[in-house]
Amino acid sequence: MSMVSEINSFVSRHWQIEEAHDGAIWSMDLQPDKHGFVTGGADKSVNIWEFELVADEENEGLSKRLSCAHLKALKMTDDVLSVKFSPDQRFLAVALLDSTVKVSSCSRLCPLLSRTL
Repeated sequence: MSMVSEINSFVSRHWQIEEAHDGAIWSMDLQPDKHGFVTGGADKSVNIWEFELVADEENEGLSKRLSCAHLKALKMTDDVLSVKFSPDQRFLAVALLDSTVKVSSCSRLCPLLSRTL
């Protein structure tokens, strides 16, 4: 078995693949509490995820596996170049291709500020 086949086999057994972007992912940021992350990309969307270690009942050799769940998708007006959580995880900043930076409250995910640079 080739190394590529072994990797593909491992990924299909241990990872759940979620389709959330229709294009390239340009940015990703881990939440400061390390329980989730955010992605942004060429499809003009920002996706918010959570993850946790859960018991793996299918594979006896592994006691835990990483479970990832898609929580929310936000549509933007242009390609998302960068996403970043504030250190206290209260805000999410999103930089777009049109030089706009949008800042949203993480609790409501509603835009609080939008500025073009």
